[in-house]
Amino acid sequence: GLMAARAMGMAVPGDIGVAGFNDLDLNSVLPDPLTTVRTPRRAMGVQGARALIARIHGVVSARSIALMCELVAGATTRSVGQRPLPVMSPSAAARSP
Repeated sequence: GLMAARAMGMAVPGDIGVAGFNDLDLNSVLPDPLTTVRTPRRAMGVQGARALIARIHGVVSARSIALMCELVAGATTRSVGQRPLPVMSPSAAARSP
């Protein structure tokens, strides 16, 4: 992730963006606040328990349930509109491996 990209000389978030999942608090071990997706853990538990109870009673519930997640912006990603991506000419693209 973040440390490996930096070890390879990549700028985060300039060259590459790094994001996590489940809103883990890694600020004590990472040099920059990590962009992450916050999941509704309580709602996931409630829905899982409901599905289990329904199954115990012989009722087959939905195979998937959609829950809202939240993007928590940190310092490891950037907006796509902040810097134009480099454009490679067709002749340069043909020469690249």
